[in-house]
Amino acid sequence: MVSVATAHDLHQSTGEAEYNPDTKRLEVSLTFFADDLELALIRFSERMISLRETATKKADAVIQAYLQQTFVLTGADGAGAAFRWVGRELEQSASPLGEERVTLYFELALPSGPQGHTLTHSALHSCFEDQMNLLSLKQGQTRTELRFTNAEPSKPLSTKPRAALHAGPK
Repeated sequence: MVSVATAHDLHQSTGEAEYNPDTKRLEVSLTFFADDLELALIRFSERMISLRETATKKADAVIQAYLQQTFVLTGADGAGAAFRWVGRELEQSASPLGEERVTLYFELALPSGPQGHTLTHSALHSCFEDQMNLLSLKQGQTRTELRFTNAEPSKPLSTKPRAALHAGPK
């Protein structure tokens, strides 16, 4: 649960998503501060949820339902990608405050690949106005960094690399 001793000012999640052409799935891992995710799950389910104390099956069901509403991949036709839960890991942070972090693992079916899809990643946006969700998207050798905020919760999936930033003239 959220406590003053472990409260933090940073509201950010990190994640990685990689398209696997063999399985035709986007393999996703998202990492959150555990207390932030618990707050979102409590508000979402209107029940007390503890990642340590709630039965795993029950907590995982709430997490999955929450992700299916806050991490949504849609095609040009508006259809959503099928979701498959893999699991989660809870770990103590090495930071001085020792915040726990939780990493969620799941897959989204993309039979035709990620191009032409739009991703909405609004996890924790309803809890924190300054929430930022960072996602590194990889397809083959190409990597794209995406940032989702309350003002911009959706992005087209594209694995076109960003232009390189240079410190000065060549």
